[in-house]
Amino acid sequence: VAISPDNEIVVSGGKDASIRLWRMKNGSEICAFSTAVDVFYVTMSHDKGTIVALGDKFGARKLIMLQVVRTKIRRTVTS
Repeated sequence: VAISPDNEIVVSGGKDASIRLWRMKNGSEICAFSTAVDVFYVTMSHDKGTIVALGDKFGARKLIMLQVVRTKIRRTVTS
């Protein structure tokens, strides 16, 4: 779990292979992104424009980078 520097957005990742953005104020989900891996680490840039996540599937580690535009996921890069 990661919280934006302004305490407005929470980012979570989980064993359901998803990354989710939440509004801190009321707990509502902003958006969700499905991945092919179990997400075990997430962080958000200071400007809330990029989310970086680490995941694992059967021992293979993956790096996931998401660019957030108006709280919608626009582009993904995985390695």
